Amino acid sequence: NGEYTEQPLTDTQGRSITEELIDPEAFSQKSYDSRAIRDGHLEWLAADGRIMSTDITSGATEPRIDTGFTSGSDKSSQAIFTDRSIHLIQETFDGETPIKITQLDRATADPITEITVPGLAEQLGLEFNLRGTAVPPGA
Repeated sequence: NGEYTEQPLTDTQGRSITEELIDPEAFSQKSYDSRAIRDGHLEWLAADGRIMSTDITSGATEPRIDTGFTSGSDKSSQAIFTDRSIHLIQETFDGETPIKITQLDRATADPITEITVPGLAEQLGLEFNLRGTAVPPGA
């Protein structure tokens, strides 16, 4: 209905997990749409590289998939969700490391595609960082 609601994130024992899993600077760059909601849970990429599943009514959050795509002061990762897949992209802020892109099966977490993009980091340099990406709707 468009009404704004807010739920604090907790683990399954009700303890707050925000500080543990979210780097506020990195998380603010991420955006999720309705495709990230699955069976009443918002799925999202935590700073430690795990796909987390948060119950949208209670805020209870638990890990689902460990992707290894971490975010912090030296790298940034993003996740894009479709009905069937999770698309991950990771950039390391050294101007050299190739950008890595992985597609996972959303139900099984099995890798579908894994590629690195050599040369893109050199083109972006240290001043430019990826802020978004898109995937085909049927992916």
